Amino acid sequence: MKKYLPYFFLVLGVVLFDQLSKYLTVEFLNLYERIQIIPGLLDFYHTRNTGVAFSIGAGLPVETRKLLFKILPIGICFWVLWEIYREAGKNRVLAIAFSLILGGAIGNIIDRFRLDYVVDFISVYSRGIWVFPSWDFAIFNIADSAVSIGAFLIAYETIIPKLKQRFKSSENSISG
Repeated sequence: MKKYLPYFFLVLGVVLFDQLSKYLTVEFLNLYERIQIIPGLLDFYHTRNTGVAFSIGAGLPVETRKLLFKILPIGICFWVLWEIYREAGKNRVLAIAFSLILGGAIGNIIDRFRLDYVVDFISVYSRGIWVFPSWDFAIFNIADSAVSIGAFLIAYETIIPKLKQRFKSSENSISG
C-alpha cells in the first residue's frame, strides 16, 4: 500500500491545482477576458470548452457529448488506475505518467459533470517575437498540461527505447 501513496498524492495534487486554477480563473476573469502574462507569448484567457482537445466534438449533439466526454472518460480512468497499480513497483516513470494522466482526466471530468464544459485559460501564442512567426496554440488548462506531460513520459519510456534498440540493431547489421 505504501508504494502507491506517492502516486495517490500526485493525482490529488494535479486535481487540486487544476480545480484551484479554474476557480481563480472564473472568479477573477470575466468570460473571454484576457490578461497578458508574458507579452507576445502567454496570456490567461477565460474560455469554455464543450469539446475535447482543440474543441474537437464541441458541435456534437448533447447526448453524444455526454457519452463521449463524461461516461467514456470514467471508464478510461479505471484503466489508467489499473496501469498505475501495475507499474508502481516496476517502472516509476510510467507510474508517474499514468498518475499525471489520471489527475488531469479527473480534473476535466469534474468540470464536465459540474458545468457541462471545461474551463480553459492558458493561451500560448507568438506575435512574431524574435525569429518566431505569428501563431496561436489551442487554449488549455492545468489538467490538459498534466495529460500531455503524462503522454510524453509514456512515449519517452516506451517508444524511445524501442527506437534506440532498432537503430542499434540496424547499425550492428550494417557494420557486421
